[in-house]
Amino acid sequence: MNVKRERTDFVDESTIMSNYTNSNAYEIAHPNLDNYFHHITYNAQVVNNIKIIKYFIRDAKGQYTYDFFRLNELEVDSLNKAQGVIGLDNDSENITSLMQNIKDIIEKGL
Repeated sequence: MNVKRERTDFVDESTIMSNYTNSNAYEIAHPNLDNYFHHITYNAQVVNNIKIIKYFIRDAKGQYTYDFFRLNELEVDSLNKAQGVIGLDNDSENITSLMQNIKDIIEKGL
């Protein structure tokens, strides 16, 4: 799942310019500056080859991380696989884009 790519909207540019090592300059839980589990935790249950993941948001930075990296999609995918539903790993971005296009069309009343 390619999410971040070239995006920088999770950065407070006014703060990062003076000190890029300031954790507060980032709206996401930064992998090198933050303790990830202070902001978001997860529970993974594994039985044989079936894995179910559930994230628990602890604060605003955890919520932003959850939304930014679309962790809900990992939760849904793990539940789908546990129930035998074929995963959409390779097509998730195409489906997300298609759903957004449909939503835009409906909102415009076309």
